[in-house]
Amino acid sequence: LEQYEEKQFTATGYYSDGSQVNVTSAATWRSADSSIITPSQILKGVFSAVKAGKTTIWAELSGKTSNSADVTVKTPIVTGVSLSPRNPSVEINKALKFTATVYYSDKTSVDGSALVKWELTDSKGSIDNQGNFQALQAGTTTLKASISGKQDSVVVTIKAATLTTISIIPETKSLFVNGRQQIVAKGVYSDGTSEDLTGKL
Repeated sequence: LEQYEEKQFTATGYYSDGSQVNVTSAATWRSADSSIITPSQILKGVFSAVKAGKTTIWAELSGKTSNSADVTVKTPIVTGVSLSPRNPSVEINKALKFTATVYYSDKTSVDGSALVKWELTDSKGSIDNQGNFQALQAGTTTLKASISGKQDSVVVTIKAATLTTISIIPETKSLFVNGRQQIVAKGVYSDGTSEDLTGKL
């Protein structure tokens, strides 16, 4: 069995007249180590795998004890990994959080962002071991997450910062007739950076 899996076992009773009867529902079911596998209190013959390990189970009825069955509970194995968001886009110099969902053979899944290995195909961005991505250069880069031979990847689009405001420096100035004053145009971008745009306007 795999961890968290449930399995139905069957007990057969053999009688002195040579008959055989399914006594699954009448028998009392036992586990040598209930921390590994435990019998259901409601469904007779059903056992739930609790944790990885080995133990034995058996059935009892009318003072008779059945033969024991050896049971091995296996640790679930990784069956896949999936990244989100699926179509990521972020502006340069900004951050984006990625999540890696890891799927197991027992049908469970966990946030495996701290479990997977993160990789980028180039230096247009950086990624830490928690899935926090930082955009460094405009363009596209491929982000990969892998664990136990399974991997997933997404293409990250890094957009150039956009101009949000232009301010004139100084804002107000009194001049004499025929006087001159240098005016500076300052552009502020969506990533928080600024640039002197005087010569570009």
